[in-house]
Amino acid sequence: MKKVIAIIVGLIILTGCDVLDNFTKANTVDGEQEHVAPPSNPSDFYADLVTEIFDESNDILSQFNSLIDRLYASTASEAQFAQIVNDMLPRSNDLLKKLDEALYIINDDFYGFHKDLITLVNFQHQLLLEAIKKANSENEQLDLNKLRSDYVKIKQDQTILIQKIKSILQKQSVQP
Repeated sequence: MKKVIAIIVGLIILTGCDVLDNFTKANTVDGEQEHVAPPSNPSDFYADLVTEIFDESNDILSQFNSLIDRLYASTASEAQFAQIVNDMLPRSNDLLKKLDEALYIINDDFYGFHKDLITLVNFQHQLLLEAIKKANSENEQLDLNKLRSDYVKIKQDQTILIQKIKSILQKQSVQP
């Protein structure tokens, strides 16, 4: 039993180290290698990551909201809507991947927040998937009111999470 626990702990450590190694791996730019150091302050790194996640999420949501407007105004077809939303999926998947990778480098103060952020970004991703599915289906119709309601819910939840991360970071800056 102890061996199994030791193996599991070892795998967790190695996996975590792989994520941190991503920051030290060489990046090639114009044939030259540039080394990226691991974050010196994980809290600052995490705050920057969260800002990046929210920025990208907002960009996706803004585009999605504009598409809903176009459907309401009949300036886009459901097929066009489905294609454009489908093109957003890789960006949405990248957000989820970044959140998964960050699990290994965040400190304990951020785990509750991180869980909530993962839930929100997954809800956003699921919204995109469901919208594509219904737009492409002959049997199901897009419910524009539900799409708009889900969009508003995501924006409200984002606001709550932004306040939560600000509070966490503020508490950390007060601690010695």
